[in-house]
Amino acid sequence: MEHTKEIQEIFRDIKKKQDTKIEIDIEKLVNIGELPEENDFGDMLAYYRRLKKLTQPELGKMLGLDRHAIKSYEHNQRFPQNLNIIKDIMKILDMPKDMKLPKYLEVSLNTKEKLKQYLESHNISRRECSIIFKVSLSCIDNWVSGRRKISPEQYNRLIEMGISFE
Repeated sequence: MEHTKEIQEIFRDIKKKQDTKIEIDIEKLVNIGELPEENDFGDMLAYYRRLKKLTQPELGKMLGLDRHAIKSYEHNQRFPQNLNIIKDIMKILDMPKDMKLPKYLEVSLNTKEKLKQYLESHNISRRECSIIFKVSLSCIDNWVSGRRKISPEQYNRLIEMGISFE
């Protein structure tokens, strides 16, 4: 890491001057990392949040969410529940306006419509769909009714099974 020598020097100084208060420039110690691939919303969110020098709680407060929501977005455990939240995130963090949303996020935001299209185009019932997708019928019902969205894990599992929402 590029800051390792700098950090070691700071700690050497601290040992020499134990009675002296030393201020550390935190901005130099924060590792923003490299720009992630556009197909990973969580990594993109974390990258641009760090670039703006915001903490998860600070960004959450700006969006009316708690820090746990931001953390779960960054770790791709959950998706924002609607497009307005994504637009607000992109605006606050000055993310590129032409940035494409990852396919899984598009599917999650449009779960209800995408699943209805899938059922119609394959001419299958919800029960048959639950068997094909290897999920419960209540899960399918929740997706079709719009009560729940497809999670990142569920989306990835469906893709691995060769199921496409095109």
